[in-house]
Amino acid sequence: MQAAVAAPCPLADFGACRKVTDVLDGYSAGARRVVSLAIAEAHQLGHARVGTEHLLLGLLADVDSDTAQALHAAGATLAGARFTVSEVVNEVVECPGGGELPFTPRAKRALERASRFARRYR
Repeated sequence: MQAAVAAPCPLADFGACRKVTDVLDGYSAGARRVVSLAIAEAHQLGHARVGTEHLLLGLLADVDSDTAQALHAAGATLAGARFTVSEVVNEVVECPGGGELPFTPRAKRALERASRFARRYR
């Protein structure tokens, strides 16, 4: 197992990154809940950014949703996914408080595509 690599706190250099509130505008309550759970997972794991792996953890953590139930039926568990993410993402950050974490470009694209898809099929 590789040792976690300490990264500088990204909160001081938030600059061009979109804020969480910007990303969540126009989302349903369920989608906002999943993104909030993803952010909490990233914080809990000590990660510097919210990535697609954290979005998956948020989907799994929203236990009452149809998506979580489908993932669980396929054999996915929050504990198993959390373990895998902690093994794969070797980035631990020590940030004061629970400030906003930036989204990775891939996570932003996933959220933007999901938003477009949802608007198309409303």
